[in-house]
Amino acid sequence: MPRASNTSAELLPGTLDMLILQTLTVQSMHGYAIAQHIQRLSGDVLRVEEGSLYPALQRMLAKGWVTAEWKATPTKRRARYYRLTAAGREQLDVEQESFARTSGAIARVLSASTPAGSLCCRVRSTSTPTFASPSRHGRIGSPAIPPPPRRVARRPS
Repeated sequence: MPRASNTSAELLPGTLDMLILQTLTVQSMHGYAIAQHIQRLSGDVLRVEEGSLYPALQRMLAKGWVTAEWKATPTKRRARYYRLTAAGREQLDVEQESFARTSGAIARVLSASTPAGSLCCRVRSTSTPTFASPSRHGRIGSPAIPPPPRRVARRPS
């Protein structure tokens, strides 16, 4: 099982814990069922690898957010079932509030439209954004994003 990610980007820090805790609000589950639940509900976008899932569950056990108990699966195999605790429910609320703040901030940045000539950002004729005020990153007019390096073609020797 892949780590909680899609093919192009990683999840924000803490998101895996939030997804696991949310999954356990449904019922107690073994690790593989948790991973399947997240994958299914995300429309196969999020896939949780064992190498990320089980360390996260161990971390949550140590923090008291989940408890674990060995039981038989529907296929009669022995598996460790995880259950959400009251402390885990409280942590889920904290994680969801933090995620909402972060995703809201990202959405505001992505949806912000800056009129030409605005004080916050100017665009040169080369379409390279520049800072309009001094910052710790450089002087006024320094590139916000450095241009890509130029490639020099070499002749074979």
